[in-house]
Amino acid sequence: YPDPLQGDLKAAIGQWKKVPPSQLFLDNGSDAIIQLLIMGLCEPGEESILICPPTFGMYAVGAALLNVELETVPLTPQFQLDVRAILDAVHPKMKLCFIPNPNNPSANWFSKTDLQTIAENFPGLLVIDEAYAEFSPDDSALSWALEYPNVMVLQTFSKAQGMAGARLGMGFARETLINDLNTIKPPYNLN
Repeated sequence: YPDPLQGDLKAAIGQWKKVPPSQLFLDNGSDAIIQLLIMGLCEPGEESILICPPTFGMYAVGAALLNVELETVPLTPQFQLDVRAILDAVHPKMKLCFIPNPNNPSANWFSKTDLQTIAENFPGLLVIDEAYAEFSPDDSALSWALEYPNVMVLQTFSKAQGMAGARLGMGFARETLINDLNTIKPPYNLN
């Protein structure tokens, strides 16, 4: 059987991304991490996630599969985040907010100030999905996953590395969240 915690791979990725391996979670693509986050953080039929359409379709698929309410705050006509509306939509049963940056499918990059305002005021977990980050001139929010207790950054080998067939998604977050995900993931989630 393979190493269930992928120690060698995490050490190599940690060196590349300059992140401690203890703050790195790996799974079968970012899709699997998205689904595991919804499963682990949301009570089916009682709690919700927030998305800002148009956005990546797997957030809605994960919510539907796991019977978690999907709440939406559309992007502005300029395809930017409506920060005030996002924060106004927050309630105690909203556990996750997914924001791809750059956005999928509109390909624009969101303001760091807007994302930071959401990170500082969203009471649940803010997931910044950076599947296309290498194609943007702006900096990654990767360091935020180490600074903010309620931020997780997702990245993938599928796009810039051209390795979609490898099905390797990376999640960067505080060590306690990584430990929680390791507790609920399948034992051999990567081959």
